Amino acid sequence: MILGCMMGDDAGYDGEFGADAETSQIMEAQGELARHRVDQAQAIYNQIISEQPNPPGQAFAGKAITDLLMLPGSSEVSALLIGHLGAAHPVDANALFYADDGLFYWVVRGVSWEDQGSYKGVRSLISARLPWSQEQLSGTQIFFGGLSNSLNLATADLTQLADSMGSIQLDIERALQDEYFDSIYIPGLTFHSERLDLFLGRAELQLLSATVAWVRAGLYFLSAYDYDFSLDDALGSQTPQRQDPQQGWGVEDYAHAFLDARVLRQVDSPERLLQAREALEGGLDSTMGAIRDGMSASWQTSIRWDKGNPAHAEQILGFLGALRASLAGPAVIPGSSPETTIDLSSFFEGGRVLDGSIDWFERVVDPEVIVSSQNDQGEWVEAEYVEWVITEDAAQAFFLDGVFDPAFETRADAPTIEVIDDKSGDEYFDAILGPLLDRMNEVF
Repeated sequence: MILGCMMGDDAGYDGEFGADAETSQIMEAQGELARHRVDQAQAIYNQIISEQPNPPGQAFAGKAITDLLMLPGSSEVSALLIGHLGAAHPVDANALFYADDGLFYWVVRGVSWEDQGSYKGVRSLISARLPWSQEQLSGTQIFFGGLSNSLNLATADLTQLADSMGSIQLDIERALQDEYFDSIYIPGLTFHSERLDLFLGRAELQLLSATVAWVRAGLYFLSAYDYDFSLDDALGSQTPQRQDPQQGWGVEDYAHAFLDARVLRQVDSPERLLQAREALEGGLDSTMGAIRDGMSASWQTSIRWDKGNPAHAEQILGFLGALRASLAGPAVIPGSSPETTIDLSSFFEGGRVLDGSIDWFERVVDPEVIVSSQNDQGEWVEAEYVEWVITEDAAQAFFLDGVFDPAFETRADAPTIEVIDDKSGDEYFDAILGPLLDRMNEVF
């Protein structure tokens, strides 16, 4: 069965199976994935690495991928769920997501999330595997109500999670150091559909590493700031802001009003901003490496790098290189008109904060659009369309001032950037990712 999947049209495998890197244990791990036992595959990859003096790149790649798939059940995520989100117990990631009657089992069968009359939705079908009761999941305020610990207590756990994810990047790096490593096959049956077969080469592994790096950067960046409030204050009881009730306001409105004065106003741990920059640098390096490897690879994978326009790929590399340089100082944006310099270093060297005199958000009401929503009592009501947006003053002060040279007054005055504004960019990504995304859309 696995060989048949690998030799399918989407896999692009045209070599003779049985290369040295494909040990019987790796085949066994792929079999476990096809049987929806990601945890068992993870254990096999760990065993190969621990027992062999020179483990093959496929083992490190498999370990990185299964570690990522099993991340929701890790001790670091469990600390966040139990300590700060009211979970009753850790998540069994394999049972919840991959096993029969798990999340993917039902989603690929077209089952909706919510119950539909007498038909159970996904949330009800997997409720026994969730670490929260059905009652806790019945509404935003109910879920976050009572979570009264300061979010400042969660930043250390966010940092711990970011640190632990670094091992996934390290394993990918070890896989790429194996000169014999070409690709790794992930059976689509892992996710309960053969249409989701994945054939990942060196370029795809670098993209995976980049994605992990960007998540780590976000975790470090967020954990650097002060959050002297609780989730109950922001999204649960919302006691502080509901003491001044506003006509027609709901949970989202009160949350925006509450967070407005409390988000990105003070840096508590500037060293974490430097960690965020380091992670971003690694992510940009991996992205550029992925594009270069994809352009030069002769091995067909799930991403069709050969279909992309090489000229536009070079433009993307130039733009990403400028962003990489701008993390530490000024860099000219290639293809900008007028020629513009970007300097993102202030976000990481000490950090940027928004002055207390400037509002982050404003509430915009469109009386021409009527929408239906549930109020705090669960009743459906019709109201004018409401949107909370970042104010022009906040955007200017936090994101623009001191970042671009020459400076521009508003976001509408931003320079044109060829690689972003040219439609060939969309065409490039449609060409290389289109077949894969089409298969995913068919399944989900």
